[in-house]
Amino acid sequence: MVFVSVNHSRLLGCSCLRVDAMWIEDAASQAEIQELDLSPVKLNYWMMKEVLTLLTRQTQLRVLDLSGSAVHGECLQLLLAVIRQHQRLERLLLSNCKLWVAECMGVLNAAHNHPSITSISLSYNDLGAAGGSHLLQLLAAKQTWQELDLTKTGLTAQILSQLPVHIQDHHDLRCLKLGGNERGPLDAWTGLLQAHTGLEFLSLPRPLSLKEAERVALTAANRSPSPRGEVKMVVVMGLHPRLGRDSQLRLLTDNLVDMILGCIQYPLEVLLEEEEA
Repeated sequence: MVFVSVNHSRLLGCSCLRVDAMWIEDAASQAEIQELDLSPVKLNYWMMKEVLTLLTRQTQLRVLDLSGSAVHGECLQLLLAVIRQHQRLERLLLSNCKLWVAECMGVLNAAHNHPSITSISLSYNDLGAAGGSHLLQLLAAKQTWQELDLTKTGLTAQILSQLPVHIQDHHDLRCLKLGGNERGPLDAWTGLLQAHTGLEFLSLPRPLSLKEAERVALTAANRSPSPRGEVKMVVVMGLHPRLGRDSQLRLLTDNLVDMILGCIQYPLEVLLEEEEA
């Protein structure tokens, strides 16, 4: 792994690059980069353009993480070109890149048409209702996704209610993050856990009531074996913080489901108010 500091003017031969500098000057393509993690750095427009231009001269990227830096205008077009050019790209992480609805849809189209991308993060971008509808169409047409991070993307309850149907044939789906969106119907999440026996991580949109959380937990604990005959452990985030006080429920889920029983994103008093309402 090579670290590029502000004083470096060239990238040394490497296959995996993690940048911890604020500036990259005259980066030379002496070796093919396979993994590029820029998430620790908040790139400005010109630095982003320089990095993406460099990547258009390469072809072997497998992981690209631009999380935390805005991608707009010409930089977005360069990013789409990079996606098309790097045919081995598997993971595309664009969390909090300030993408608007149309930009999210453009990225989704590029990922959909890519032969090897199986993991994408659009969390903390503006996907919204229009982008959500477009996403459902793409999910129905491509069944190769393994990880989908859609945390706080503005997905509506209507979109979320249709989501399980559109991913029912995604047998390789291991991770689905939906936290911070509108609350969909409870049956959607219990049905999702029953259908996707290989699912290992699920974060739910908005907090559930205690009774709803119990139902989801029991569904997760009694899942059928996966197609390979394995009973997969699943981490479910977004449940009720009081759920962990029930020793009987913990016994039922022991060795079958490893759940995070606290709800970090939502204070306890907010949950209690919703339950009383």
